[in-house]
Amino acid sequence: MQAVLSEHVNRAAIPPHTRILLALAIILCLIVSKSLYAFAGFGLIVILLWQLSDVSVKEGIRRLLLIDSLIILTILPLPFSFTGGATLIVGWFELSQEGLIKALEVLIKSTLSVSITLTLLAGMNDIQLARALQRLKFSSRFIVLLQFTVRYISVMQQELFRLKLALRAIGFGKGPTLHTWKSYGYLFGTLFVRALARADQIWLAMKCRGFQGKFSQVKQDHSKLLDRRSKIVIATSLLIVIADVFYLLPGFRF
Repeated sequence: MQAVLSEHVNRAAIPPHTRILLALAIILCLIVSKSLYAFAGFGLIVILLWQLSDVSVKEGIRRLLLIDSLIILTILPLPFSFTGGATLIVGWFELSQEGLIKALEVLIKSTLSVSITLTLLAGMNDIQLARALQRLKFSSRFIVLLQFTVRYISVMQQELFRLKLALRAIGFGKGPTLHTWKSYGYLFGTLFVRALARADQIWLAMKCRGFQGKFSQVKQDHSKLLDRRSKIVIATSLLIVIADVFYLLPGFRF
C-alpha cells in the first residue's frame, strides 16, 4: 500500500476535497473499532500518512501533546463514573476497571483522529477548505461562516492582546484571589461584547460592498472525489473494522 500511495505524488498533490473525505472515512472506521489490534492497524496508517505529509515530527508531537492535555481533562471523570470491577478505592470514589478501559479507548481514538486530521489537512488554507467543502456540497451558509471565523481569529487574538496589555498597565497581578478571577471574568466578557460589535461592523461593511452571501469561485474543480490511493486507504480501514467485528463476535476469535 505504501508503494501505491507514494507513487509520483505526495500529500500536497491530493485534492483538498479528497483529503477531507479520506480523513472522515478513516476517522469513522476508527470510531467503530474496539480492539487493540484495530488501533494498532490505524496507528500504522497514521505513520504512513505522516511520512507522506509535510508536518515535522517535532511540530506534530507538540500539537498532539497540547490537544491530549485537554482530552485527558475531559476523560478524568470516566474511571469514577462506571460501576463494577473496581480496582482502587479513593475516599468515597471507586476507580472502575471498565471506566479505565473506556478512558484509555477515548484517549487512543482521539489521538489517532487528531493525527489523521493533522497529517491530511495541515497546510490547507481557508480558500482551499471553502472550495473543498463546496465541492462536497456543504451548506453555503456553513462555508461562509467558516471562512469568516478563520479570517477573524487573528483579529480577536489582537483584541485579547490589547485587553491583557490594559490589565498589565493598571497593575493587574496573577494569583489565586477573588479579584483575579473577577478580572478574568470581566476580560472575557469584554472580549465577547467587542466580538459582537466587530461582527456587526463586518456585516455592514460586507453589505456596503455588495456581498450576496457567497464568495465567487476562481475555478471549478472537476477532479474525482476519490483517487486510487485514497480508495486503497479506505478499503484498508474497512478491512480493519471487519476484522475487528469478527474478532469481537463469539466463535470468530483469531
